Amino acid sequence: MEVLIAFKDAFFGILMPLIILGEIYLGFATPTEAAAVQILTPLFLPIMIDIGINPIHFGVIMIVNLAIGMLTPPFGLNLFVASGISKMSISEVIKGTLPFIAFLLFTLMVITFVPQMSLLLIK
Repeated sequence: MEVLIAFKDAFFGILMPLIILGEIYLGFATPTEAAAVQILTPLFLPIMIDIGINPIHFGVIMIVNLAIGMLTPPFGLNLFVASGISKMSISEVIKGTLPFIAFLLFTLMVITFVPQMSLLLIK
């Protein structure tokens, strides 16, 4: 039994970074987050439930991933919106968002590997 638990934990450790990178990529490859959610949820949710991840925790991870994708150069939609509103060039906006992207990546790691952060309010 301990071998199965260790395998599940190792599989989770390998799978989650791949899902995180994939969702960030889709966050800047799709025009809206809603399209990415509709595409990714039916694909990943059964896998997450099978390996024992709470669906709410997975949803929080997915939305934070896609939010990072909307800020990530070169195709982050929010970069173009911020550039249009502020009348700044895209390169200036990207330079200004880099600290926020770093903080969001740190926050994503905390949310991903400490499930209590996203499940605190429902327990």
